[in-house]
Amino acid sequence: MKSEFFLNSRELENRDILTFLQGSAFLWGMSVFTTALVSKQRLIFGNAHIERLERGLGYLFEEVREPKQIENEIRESLQRSELFKDEKNESLKLRVTYFKDSSLKKLSLLIEVSEFKSNDEPVLLNSHEREERLRAFSQDIKIGNYAESLRLKNCLKSEVLFYNSEGYLEDSTIANIILRERETKEWKTPQGDFFKGIALTHLLKEPQSKITPCKIHRNEQENFDALFLVNSLRGLIPVKRWDDLELSPVMRSELLESYNKIKAKDFIQL
Repeated sequence: MKSEFFLNSRELENRDILTFLQGSAFLWGMSVFTTALVSKQRLIFGNAHIERLERGLGYLFEEVREPKQIENEIRESLQRSELFKDEKNESLKLRVTYFKDSSLKKLSLLIEVSEFKSNDEPVLLNSHEREERLRAFSQDIKIGNYAESLRLKNCLKSEVLFYNSEGYLEDSTIANIILRERETKEWKTPQGDFFKGIALTHLLKEPQSKITPCKIHRNEQENFDALFLVNSLRGLIPVKRWDDLELSPVMRSELLESYNKIKAKDFIQL
């Protein structure tokens, strides 16, 4: 998979490596980021991703960045990207990361543009209680330190679905979740104080999707026959097994139709 890197809106050079190695992202995992889909030179859910970055900069670094300034910084890098300019690349993965130097004074922007192909291959999902230290940051932003979540994912050899100390489901390592109730065939998603991603937030606003937020206890597994992970890069990701519960593949046409509908109307043209 081919990737390109840009630091402060110019192509990354060897002399720039020290900027990153001596920066807060590498030293302490202290960064603000978002990962987005670029489709046909459009930043999907662009306004929501930029708002996330704006909130994160204010929270972590006490930096004020206007949304238009962030948009222009992203656009400036992409206009230098050969992958972006190549019309054969219908979809690209965009990773936008803000970090500071070791004195926490100078702000830098690192942008990665990568080739991307959507993968609908079903995944495995295992449940695990979320430890209190993983709740340290505001739930409205994305902080660069994912070490504990990725450690669990590696140990369990699967994606991880977190639940709180009372046993109620939250989000997963990489996405929110949507479940189908076995008897009613209704779509549900966990409700609570945890990170709500851009894709799920948009789906909940779309009446056609008919997803109901509610508290779901991990002991209620047998009440569900289908489960999807959802994030703004990969969309809907089917789960084939949740702990010891085998999930049968189901048609997701109603969800997919809703998701494609909101993607088509919520983007920034780059």
